Amino acid sequence: MKHAVRTTVSSCLIILILLVSGCTNSISTGAIEKGELYNTVGLAAGSQLFDANGLALEAYAEHAFIRTGFMWDAEVGCQLEGRFIGENGEWSDWLPMVTRWSEGLAHSGYIDVRGQSAIGFQLRHVAGPAPSYLMAEAIDQIGEAVERGQAVEQPESGYKSMQQALAPGNLVHSRADWGARSPACSSGSHSPSRITIHHTASPLPDSVSVITRLRQVQNYHIDTRGWCDVGYHYLVDWNGEIWQGRYETTIGAHVLDNNTGNVGISFIGTYNSSSPTSAQINNTAGLMSWLKNQYGISMTRTKVKGHREYRGNSAGDCPGDRLYAKLGDLVTLAAGGSVDPGDDPGDDPGDDPGDDPAGSSLIQGVVFLDQGQGTSDMSWRLPGATVSVSGHGNTVARASDAYWSVAVPANSYTVTASMSGYQTASRTCTVTDGSQVWCSVGLVPGDDPGDDPGDDPGDDPGDDPGDDPGDDPGDDPGDDPGDDPGQDPADNHEGQGKVYGHVLVGIEKRYAGDPELGDPVSGAKIMIYGEIIMTETDEDGYFEAWVDPGTYGIIAQAEGFLDGGNECSVVEGSETECEIRAIPDSHDLDPGDNDQTDIDMYPGCSTTGHMPSAAALVLILVIGLVYRRRDLS
Repeated sequence: MKHAVRTTVSSCLIILILLVSGCTNSISTGAIEKGELYNTVGLAAGSQLFDANGLALEAYAEHAFIRTGFMWDAEVGCQLEGRFIGENGEWSDWLPMVTRWSEGLAHSGYIDVRGQSAIGFQLRHVAGPAPSYLMAEAIDQIGEAVERGQAVEQPESGYKSMQQALAPGNLVHSRADWGARSPACSSGSHSPSRITIHHTASPLPDSVSVITRLRQVQNYHIDTRGWCDVGYHYLVDWNGEIWQGRYETTIGAHVLDNNTGNVGISFIGTYNSSSPTSAQINNTAGLMSWLKNQYGISMTRTKVKGHREYRGNSAGDCPGDRLYAKLGDLVTLAAGGSVDPGDDPGDDPGDDPGDDPAGSSLIQGVVFLDQGQGTSDMSWRLPGATVSVSGHGNTVARASDAYWSVAVPANSYTVTASMSGYQTASRTCTVTDGSQVWCSVGLVPGDDPGDDPGDDPGDDPGDDPGDDPGDDPGDDPGDDPGDDPGQDPADNHEGQGKVYGHVLVGIEKRYAGDPELGDPVSGAKIMIYGEIIMTETDEDGYFEAWVDPGTYGIIAQAEGFLDGGNECSVVEGSETECEIRAIPDSHDLDPGDNDQTDIDMYPGCSTTGHMPSAAALVLILVIGLVYRRRDLS
């Protein structure tokens, strides 16, 4: 009875606070999913997450909670804090973010309630670059919810990896393909008898690579939610590639109180204003057909549901309105039937209905920084780039995500992208009648090689027409990250300063204190944010670059190492030393060794609670994987 009274009081308090606080016409929480507090993906045009003082709106949950969990993308130097309001209506002090995992721009972590549970939360941006993507949700339980008859077991000695998935390799990428962590515990087994479709409510087009987003989701589920593994059994990227999550006969963590017998398939992205691609629909239907044949799952809408159908069926909730509208097509295709392709509202992740006039085809893509992997890694976008489609004039890559699209009739087109400070690149793509074809273009830093159009290293008429995942980075001789004519020592560096240093092996310490330094790391790829300069370390691990005055995040990537980072300030006419530590990549850390209070590795979006002294000129940002446990309902 006391609990019922407290719940009523809490509900009244939330209503009162919402009435008093009112609305702001320029900032919004952007929350999409049930349980979310914030999501930048859901922000309307012209809205933003933070006001001029760095404050986000106060956000309130339907139920009391004990932790706010975060996934976010941000450049080096971002600082976030949060505070909670309890059932007594009092706000806590501002608390620092605990960063549990980082990889390049992508991070995950949490802020815990101090003391009793909370009913609301407020986030603030303290300093540095603002997140380009942030999702925060209220978490009322750490660890997987145990259903009746289910037991969650801790890993036994020697329990290191999932069994090999049964799904054939022509349908699904293995866990090894995306560098999945070993499960932190065992959630038990089940016999698949139904399917639930989800979306991850992350950016679309995405701001990081598929593999990075997969690892972000898994680490968020394990380290922040306390689950055994990534909650889903399969994840489908925007190119229609399917990635193995949990083994399908292992109980998942994707529908609260309805995980037993339930196979979770999640589409990476957000599908309210954007539509799933035909490749996503067709390939997922192929997987569902395999599940039907393998486990006898009936392909009906009673056995294949959207996540929202288990929790109120609200518009906009998971798996997004446009993907939810496709569930009938998925079922029909998986059962061996056919659907009218005209029903597909479009493959455009940016999905602007105005870009797709009736009866026309669409050629579309993004302009990105080519890091030597072609379109398999389009995480560094180049908004503002000029894109020309032969015979159809020029357009400009969108400011938010460098997306572009042009309505065209069926034909072959040469798409050329150009931008100051980058080598112009082209590719040829073929558009069939009524189709929507991807034709993304990557640019390499440096001056344009020459006025002769035939000199364009990206101009490959034989390039795969529109199939971005198959793009061969070897087609572009400019893909060499060290190939930067702008860094020739003979160049005039008037008005600039030099940043230099070494990449050295760092031996990770799980406790307070800096990593010990070891041997130099040769051949490491160096990326300097802000200037978008790419180079490589020599045999002594040394690198240098000339840049305009300012503060830069410098990232080092090397095979066999976690990304290392440092933030250094460069003054005109001076030389600044900027050492970077690279931690050997290991997936064998003991998941039971997870005393977060002893870990002092806060890479990427740092927090004021764990910042080095303000007098320090160098902020060491060790970008690494820290292993813990978590899940997703």
